[in-house]
Amino acid sequence: AKHELLGRRRARLEAMQRGFSDYPTLSHLRLFSVFELTSVVCGNQVITAHELVAKLNIRGFYNSDTPAHLREIVCAMTNDERQRFVSFITASTVLPPGEQKITITHVSWGPERLPLAHTCFDRLDLPEYDDKDVLKEKIMWCLDNLEMAGFGEA
Repeated sequence: AKHELLGRRRARLEAMQRGFSDYPTLSHLRLFSVFELTSVVCGNQVITAHELVAKLNIRGFYNSDTPAHLREIVCAMTNDERQRFVSFITASTVLPPGEQKITITHVSWGPERLPLAHTCFDRLDLPEYDDKDVLKEKIMWCLDNLEMAGFGEA
C-alpha cells in the first residue's frame, strides 16, 4: 500500500513540495479541491463505467432492483462523478488495486436515509431504494457534498 500511495508518486510529490515551499503562504491552495490538485499531480485518472461496475461486490440484496439501478446510475455517470463515487467509498480517486473490490452492502434502514460509506473498508452501506430516481438523488447528494464530510478538502 505504501508503494501504491507514495512510492510511484514520490518524485512528483517531492517536486510539488519544493514548489509549494516557494510561496510564503499556502492559502491560495484552498481555491482548489483535492480532485483538482490530484488531477494536476497524478494526471487525469479515467475510470470507465465498465471498470467500476466490475469492481463492485454487491451483497445482501434479494429480489431487489437496487443493484441493477445502481449499475445503471454508475454507467450514466461522468468520469468526474465516477471518481467522486470511488472517493466517497474508498477515500481515493483511483480504483482499488488488483482483485480488491468495492463492497456494496444492503442495510435494513429505510429509504429516507443516505448511503453510508466506510472508507477504511471500501464499503458502502446502501438501503433499499425502490425508485431509481431516489437512489440517484441520494448518491448524487453524497457526491456533491463530499467536502462537507471533510473529503475533498485541499
